[in-house]
Amino acid sequence: MSASMERLSHINLNYLYVFVAVVEYKSFTAAAEALGLSKSLLSEQLARLEANLGTQLLTRTTRRMALTDSGAVLFDVARRLLGELDGALVDVRNRHDEPSGHLRITAPLDFAKWHISEVAAAFIKRFPKIQVEMIGDDQVIDLVGQRIDLAVRVGWPKDSGLHANKLASFEQTLVAAPEYFRDHPRPRSPQDLAECEWIAHTRLATPWNWTFRRGAEALEIQTRGRLLSNTTLSVYRLVLAGAGLSILPSFLVAGDLASGRLVRVLEDWDLPQGGIYALYPSARYMPARVRAFIHSLREHLDSEPFQPLARSA
Repeated sequence: MSASMERLSHINLNYLYVFVAVVEYKSFTAAAEALGLSKSLLSEQLARLEANLGTQLLTRTTRRMALTDSGAVLFDVARRLLGELDGALVDVRNRHDEPSGHLRITAPLDFAKWHISEVAAAFIKRFPKIQVEMIGDDQVIDLVGQRIDLAVRVGWPKDSGLHANKLASFEQTLVAAPEYFRDHPRPRSPQDLAECEWIAHTRLATPWNWTFRRGAEALEIQTRGRLLSNTTLSVYRLVLAGAGLSILPSFLVAGDLASGRLVRVLEDWDLPQGGIYALYPSARYMPARVRAFIHSLREHLDSEPFQPLARSA
């Protein structure tokens, strides 16, 4: 056996888990907590891995940590292989072990109210050893720092270094209450929106600017208005009150459109689709309770009105 092969045969698989966790969490302290190790033991195991391989994997200073070229090569392969291994182990373990423990979930206020609550109620009946804590918040929360197991994000999540699993898609829908059009003309084209009272959602990257498409035609429109809010629920309530027009997710307004409490505006124009995503710090260290809740949420979304809304004849 060659010297290099002999050195590799003595590598402890746990050392690879330590290495991948440190890179993913970007912190020795957070990685140690995730793996249930002391920080000193984690550092020792990482040093042993580097010694076994005969190369440095990370450069570390008091302010930052970065992969070396060798570390980048190993990380890409180790993350994929360990992920596949852990997935198989979890599947085997879940055949016998019932999910248990405390599950912390964050989601936007409107989504938590209408969807997470319904899923959680059924989830604790199915798994009596689970305790679910729901945190409704339209702000982006630091999952690692706040010890959040799972975040549900609606729209277009930014690249945050978290693992993202797309669960469903939905339409964005331009809507208004019928009462609004008693005192205002109904827009016939996207250009007419410049003269409408717009309700802006300030959590969006461009709350006043929208692109409407109809076939190959695309129009970029700038709106105006005197009402702004940083929550989807507030925008929704303002639209229901007849205060103006806004764009809301189809799953939120489908019932109101069916009942006539809201009407769809500019039906022959399309807006970009949004997505519903499950985000979590690491696919490898995902507890069974998190996997089970994601599965339950996906089943719930498959039965909800996330398909394109029917247009009026």
